[in-house]
Amino acid sequence: MSVCISRAVFVMMSSLGQQDEKIAREILKVLYDQFEEIQYRGLTGEDLYDALDEYDRDEVAYIAERIDGEYVNVRGALGKRISTIQITAAGIEKLHEDGYGTILDDDTRYAILERLYRLDRENAGIVLCKRDELIDEIANEETVDQNIWYLKEKRLVETHGGGGGLFYHNVGITDRGADRFEAYEHDGIEIPRAGVHRSLRQASIGPNEPQKAENLFRDFVEVAQDEVIIIDRFAREPLYNLLQHVPDSVKIKVMTTDRVTGGNYQLGFAR
Repeated sequence: MSVCISRAVFVMMSSLGQQDEKIAREILKVLYDQFEEIQYRGLTGEDLYDALDEYDRDEVAYIAERIDGEYVNVRGALGKRISTIQITAAGIEKLHEDGYGTILDDDTRYAILERLYRLDRENAGIVLCKRDELIDEIANEETVDQNIWYLKEKRLVETHGGGGGLFYHNVGITDRGADRFEAYEHDGIEIPRAGVHRSLRQASIGPNEPQKAENLFRDFVEVAQDEVIIIDRFAREPLYNLLQHVPDSVKIKVMTTDRVTGGNYQLGFAR
């Protein structure tokens, strides 16, 4: 049996050289400052180069591309390596992890999720909360908007409406957001989870090794972020007994073979 616990595989800044890592961190700081002012709009490449004019612009562009897709989103254009660049939720988490002051220093995100969770749970149908209500009840508009953007990027909330300089007027919690809030409320699992920046982990377990299987599985589950994928040609009841250790907020997929399902490797179980 092969067990693979997967989140997005992060491009770790620790894999960069010391000078490159410093540039990467400065890029994130500049983009976070922009995020604090306007959440839905990043910087142009020229603005980024101007803000980091102590570094060679080719070096800045190279490092930005190295961390693109995880810590930042880069859009190029004809003749430009960077047309626009914007920090991601993972980029904010990285700054927070490194001790830089961010919105993750307080509990506003939990207060917002709780408000939306209670609203969703106590009302039939689709229920949205107005932006103005969150501002009146939880925090000032800058803090609310920044946290809503972060939660939206993590797919924990959905926003609706916009215009007039705002990226939303109404917001509701997603099923994923409800799961994550319940995991926080019941089990104390933080958002983001501690140690979120982990790469893909995997292990193989041979036949007649039930204790090794259980011990390894428990270890893996402790660091599971979004999804557990299990590849097992002979998926049987003992395997599924192990799945009880997986938190409710983590998705489970089991890939098995025709010995179990009548076809080639395929999805045999999902949650």
